[in-house]
Amino acid sequence: MASVAKTKKAIDGVRSVALLLVAGLSPALAQESAPAGPRVGAAGPRVSVSEIKERARGMDYQIRVKADEARVRAMFDSYAREVRHDFRTLLQLRAVDWSIPILIDIAGGIEDVYAGRDVGTEVIVGPDFQFLVVVRVRLHDRFEETRFTRSLIRALLYEQMLHPFSAHPEEVGERVVAPDWLVHGFDQLIAHKRDGRPSAFYAGYLDSGDLLGASEIFSIEEPDRLTPLGLAIYRASSSALVDALLDQPGGHLALRSVLADLASGDPPSFGSLLMQHFPGFREMESGIEKWWALQIAILAEKQSFEFFTLEETERALDEALRVRCEGIREEDVAGKVEPVKRGGLLARLRAKTGGAAEELPPWEGSLQEFLAQRERADAEEALMHAHSRLQVVLARGFPLYRPLVSRYLSIVERIGAGPVKGVAEELAELEEMREAIRGSMVRTYDVLNHYEATAAPQRSKEFDHYLRFRREMEAREMPRRNDRITTYLDELEREFE
Repeated sequence: MASVAKTKKAIDGVRSVALLLVAGLSPALAQESAPAGPRVGAAGPRVSVSEIKERARGMDYQIRVKADEARVRAMFDSYAREVRHDFRTLLQLRAVDWSIPILIDIAGGIEDVYAGRDVGTEVIVGPDFQFLVVVRVRLHDRFEETRFTRSLIRALLYEQMLHPFSAHPEEVGERVVAPDWLVHGFDQLIAHKRDGRPSAFYAGYLDSGDLLGASEIFSIEEPDRLTPLGLAIYRASSSALVDALLDQPGGHLALRSVLADLASGDPPSFGSLLMQHFPGFREMESGIEKWWALQIAILAEKQSFEFFTLEETERALDEALRVRCEGIREEDVAGKVEPVKRGGLLARLRAKTGGAAEELPPWEGSLQEFLAQRERADAEEALMHAHSRLQVVLARGFPLYRPLVSRYLSIVERIGAGPVKGVAEELAELEEMREAIRGSMVRTYDVLNHYEATAAPQRSKEFDHYLRFRREMEAREMPRRNDRITTYLDELEREFE
């Protein structure tokens, strides 16, 4: 009898946990608060991911897809595995180490007409007292991949939050919710890394000064209700903060500990929780904000493996082909400075004990114009700098320009060596070649834009978002400057009205 009563008590406890989890762990399907009552589990010491030994249950069995059509199952299974791989790579998790399975339950078809919530994530406790994370999908003719991706990332976050409690589900707190900023942050960061971490994405936000601070990110509760621009800023800010956390020494373990603490009861504020697990933040006066701002600046810098865009390549090539002679000043003449004729292109001006030197004014012009100035005493120094700038364009410029830049480098070396016969004609030929490359790229962009506008499988909502944002901006008052000049001009305007 005692064992029966004990078993019944355990089943009732698990049933209570399941009800609380369905209400608390399903923000995408049910946003209502958890039911009132005593909290399940007792407050204990800070949870660390190292306290629970991970179980290897096989990479191929964590995510299962349930759907009527085999083609749909295969598509969702392949895509889910890619997202899972990227997510676990960021947290430096082995593919075979997991403890909670994920089920993707798909209903309907892509031809269905449906209006309403089409994706959601929930966590349930099965009869075997084990967690199961379920991503529910309702297919229809306007189904969007982005919402499914976020629901899947939310499920992966739940798996990490509940991993330390996989053997003891009754120890989970009453209300466990995966923070929206982590969902959007991981989603944007994964997309950012898939695109090769293009710096232009963050450089634009950094220049605009519209990026959110860490405390502002934590305070936004319903990011999907933001304007398109506001949501883009929120996602960029969140991904930068996630990247800043992962960039810390041992950041992947610390972030996993943060996720475990979020499921262990009533956690403190995010700021306090991050300070607790990331010692680097505690060493600064305002650690999170400073580290986050630094991470934004790093992301905005062009990475070493990034190519210049077409416009950036054109500007860099124009700059590289401008030859600048610094001239010889009067004090250099007094020191009898002369160029050394031997040594080729990279020879520098060196002091000599004898000889005559003349004062030369600075000069700047194109490589074509420089042919008439190549006998100047400072010509080799100027060619050396032009050669170095062209080397940068060759390494970082748009790939189509590489043959062109290589020929420019050859011409600079020929000018430095002495004979210039045929150089003017070759420069004119290269200018025509450059114009052909530029025109070809412009036409390519036009074709791609035309294809996107006419061959898209469904209407894009980008223009609708633009119109809504423009109306909102037009309804706002223009920002007013408070500097002294503006204040003085405003006073004059009112006085003479």
